[in-house]
Amino acid sequence: MDSKGKVKNRSVNFTPMEETFLAYFVKKHKGILENKKTDAVTNADKNKCWVMLEKEFNAESGASYRSAQILKKKYENMKKQTKKKISEEKCYRFGTGGGPFQEFTLTEDDQTVIEILGETRVHGLATQFGGDAEDIEAILIYTEETEEATQNDTDRNNEIEYVEDNGQHEEIITEENLQETVVDIHEAPVETWSKYNPTLLKTPKSKALKPSTKTGQNVDNVISKKISQWATVKSSLEEEKRRYLEEEHETKITLMKALHDEELNIMKRESQIRILRSEEEKKIIIEGLKEEQKQKKEIFELQKLKLLKEMRK
Repeated sequence: MDSKGKVKNRSVNFTPMEETFLAYFVKKHKGILENKKTDAVTNADKNKCWVMLEKEFNAESGASYRSAQILKKKYENMKKQTKKKISEEKCYRFGTGGGPFQEFTLTEDDQTVIEILGETRVHGLATQFGGDAEDIEAILIYTEETEEATQNDTDRNNEIEYVEDNGQHEEIITEENLQETVVDIHEAPVETWSKYNPTLLKTPKSKALKPSTKTGQNVDNVISKKISQWATVKSSLEEEKRRYLEEEHETKITLMKALHDEELNIMKRESQIRILRSEEEKKIIIEGLKEEQKQKKEIFELQKLKLLKEMRK
C-alpha cells in the first residue's frame, strides 16, 4: 500500500516459458545490463536497454504484458534464487552428514543466469594458497619429480665414463663432477609456468632477472650521488628562503615605522592647527564682546544725555 492508500495490483506469476524468454533476452543484452559502472550515462543506457527488452519480451511471449520494471525485478529474483541454490548446495557438501540425502538440481534458466553472471560471481574465486586439494597435488608432483631425480642420480653415480682425447688423455667423471652436473640440471630455469605448483617457487631466479654486482653498485652510487645533490640543493634553497624572509620582514618593519612616524607628524600638525584656530576664535570672540560692550556704553551715555536735556526743560 503506497502513501495515498491505494493497493497496487499484483501481476500474474511468470510461467516457465516467460522465465526462459527473460533469461534469453537478458543474456542477449548482458553487456549493458550487467555493466558494473554506475555513472549517469551507464544508468541511462541500462534504462534504455530495459525498455527495448520490454518490447522484445512482450512481442515474443504473447502472454501477459510485462513492464520493464517488472522484468527487472523478476530478473533480480532469478539471480537471488540461483545464488541461493548454489549456496545451499555448498553448505550441504561441507556439512557433517546426517538426515536424508538432498539433491540440488539447476534448471536451464539457472544455467543461463550463471552464464550471464559468470562462474566467479556465482561460485567465488578459487583459493591460490592454502587449498587442501592443491597441496595434495603439489605433494604428489613433488614426490614423483623427487623420485625420478633420485633414480637418475643413482644411475649416473653407478656409471663411470671414459672420455678419449685423441687417444692421449682419459678423464674419469667422478661422483663430485656428476653431482655438479645434476645440480646444474635442477637449477635450470623453468621456461613455462602454465602448470603452476609450489615447488616452482623454490627454483633459483633466472640470470636475466639478476642484475650484476657492478651494475647494482653503479646504481647505488648514482642514487647516493643524486640524493646528496638533492640534499645540497634543498639546503641552499632553504637558506635562500630564510634570507628572503628576513629581508622581507626587515622591509616591512621599516615601512611600518616610517608610516607610524608620518601619522604622528600629521596628528601633530592637526593638533597645532586646531590650537591656532581655537586661539583665533577666542580673540575674535573677545574683540566682539569688547565692541558690544563699547556700543552698549555709548548707547547708555546717549540715553543719559537725553534724559538730562529733558529734565532741564
